[in-house]
Amino acid sequence: MRKFNFIAVLLVISVMLTGIGYAAWSQNIQINSTITTGNFDVVWEKPDKASCPADPFVKASIEQDPSDLHTLILTVNNIYPGGEFHFDPKALNVGTIPAKISNVTMVTTNDPDNILPYMEYHGYYAWSQDGSPNSNVKDISGCDWKPLSGIANDLKANKDFMSIKLDPKGWLQFDHGKCIHIRMSDKAPNTTTEGKTLKFKLTFDWVQAVP
Repeated sequence: MRKFNFIAVLLVISVMLTGIGYAAWSQNIQINSTITTGNFDVVWEKPDKASCPADPFVKASIEQDPSDLHTLILTVNNIYPGGEFHFDPKALNVGTIPAKISNVTMVTTNDPDNILPYMEYHGYYAWSQDGSPNSNVKDISGCDWKPLSGIANDLKANKDFMSIKLDPKGWLQFDHGKCIHIRMSDKAPNTTTEGKTLKFKLTFDWVQAVP
């Protein structure tokens, strides 16, 4: 009988030791995470001047739309056959993730007298992927005057232009000292182009750039 009791005590102690061993080898590991999404935003930088030096008789101005920083309003008055104006819009990546151009479109919003066929352009663009002063420079039209109506298609067909990627603080500007030149062709007839108005919208669509 004593032998049985002794064995029973040993079994109880053994179970107790097993519990202690299990507790000693247990632990809880946790990961507390915080995820913050990035900000995607490319805007036109506020113009610091009306335009590049141009024809003194042509009155041109460029301003930021107060209700939409993605839109610039360009106003030109007193244009005439052979007269031209220049402007140098600058797009800036003020977000926190890279961006690239996905599409360019041009829409005529007001041209009742059909003067767009007489408007021409040529120019350059410069960009810096990381926002540094050093930039890359390319021409849009090969320094030749081309129909303004085709500027969007010309830009989309330019592989260098469409491959531009802007990191945060990166910028794209139609500049390099010569800006974008727009003129009325010297072949435009005075009888059908005097006192007319042309309004158009040039839109650049930006998307997230895959690293």
